[in-house]
Amino acid sequence: MRIFRWRIQSRNAHLQHSERALLFEVVSFTALFGIAVFLLEVHRFMAAGVVFSSACVVLALRLLKRAFKRVPSIKWIATVLIFVATIYGLKYLLGVVDESQSEREVEILGKANDRQREAFRLRDERRREAIPKPNTPTSPTSRIGTVFSVAEEFPILSPGGNDLGTKFWLRTPTPKGCTISQAQAALYIRIKNLRPYPVTVVSYSVEAAEPLIRIPTPNRSILGINKPGMTFYGATKAGQVIPVTQGSGLAAMSETPFDGLDFSKAKVLEMDSLDEQIAKPIAPDIPIRGWIFFEYPVDQFGYVSVLYKNLVMKIKTNRDGSFSYWLRMEPGDPNGDVLPRNIKIKDVIDVSDCARKRYELPS
Repeated sequence: MRIFRWRIQSRNAHLQHSERALLFEVVSFTALFGIAVFLLEVHRFMAAGVVFSSACVVLALRLLKRAFKRVPSIKWIATVLIFVATIYGLKYLLGVVDESQSEREVEILGKANDRQREAFRLRDERRREAIPKPNTPTSPTSRIGTVFSVAEEFPILSPGGNDLGTKFWLRTPTPKGCTISQAQAALYIRIKNLRPYPVTVVSYSVEAAEPLIRIPTPNRSILGINKPGMTFYGATKAGQVIPVTQGSGLAAMSETPFDGLDFSKAKVLEMDSLDEQIAKPIAPDIPIRGWIFFEYPVDQFGYVSVLYKNLVMKIKTNRDGSFSYWLRMEPGDPNGDVLPRNIKIKDVIDVSDCARKRYELPS
């Protein structure tokens, strides 16, 4: 009877010891993994990886100890299985750490981009405030005896930066061949001389947040270049005419990439050029109309936003000084538009050997 009681007591003591040991292991592993998760939350990714690795190693060693003690006959099989399980478990946990670190980096980058965009917005607001507003006493356009009447008939704009522009390119002959530059904005402008005598234009510019870079058309070929297999506004061969009619929107948007175009089939365009007409004295009451082409200025970040509703054209004359004209980006009238702005394809040429680069201002 005493022996039986002793065995019961020994068995109970052994069970209590096993329960305490199991509880210790559960608490210790829970604590280790909890510390690792806490380190992830506070963005200590390297420390979290070390704690996860330590926890996996300790867990593997304890499992091996139990396997050798309980099932010594298959201890080598248990060793292999535990080793494989440990490797895969550690790989998964380290993957969780890497994913958390990547998400944190994306979050930091997103906040940096938000700050940069906010800086751009504030900068553009300051520049926009400096642009003279129409119908105000300080605006040159409200002076008595304004020289010209200026209107924008059709704009083709692009998001800009170093990557996107319009389908219009300008080819410049060089001693070594030629260069081509992509226009990021193309504007069709109408100018009427309100003076009773001819007026000579000395210079002109267009500004948004800051002055755009004008690509002069004299001594340059105007080209239309599109993606392989695509048309240039519906035209593909010489002799075809493209009518440019006003739409219902503020502007035509073009997102043509700088690369990836079919430069072997560039269309040589015959179109109204404002530069050729404005180079001569402008007669009274007879409007001149034509296209002008621009690149957007590029800042240290490689991009400048253009404010589509805040374009100002500045014109300097030989005797009346300088004047600013607000280009109103208003919706067109596709039903009532009667003014022609036709573009004709003169020829199709290969400009693959021309160097592609931004237009360089004369030094």
